[in-house]
Amino acid sequence: MLELPKFACNSMVQRNIKHRFKCKECGLLFTRGNPGVSKQNRFIWFRDWIVGKQTYEHISFESGYSVRTLKRYFEGYLSDYPT
Repeated sequence: MLELPKFACNSMVQRNIKHRFKCKECGLLFTRGNPGVSKQNRFIWFRDWIVGKQTYEHISFESGYSVRTLKRYFEGYLSDYPT
């Protein structure tokens, strides 16, 4: 069973279908991140940069990440050699 977080108001939250949560007491809304999807998206952008010859600026516009952040993400892929 999924453990739902508690807030400072000490109220449990309720979950709706789209994995958004809402505090029953204070009404605060939040979502839970999905790191697996984030990493998958990073690799897709990396592939577009290498194979698709997209510019950092274009990928930055599509992804919403800064050019500096994309360079940091891609550096990790470039430091890992294929085996």
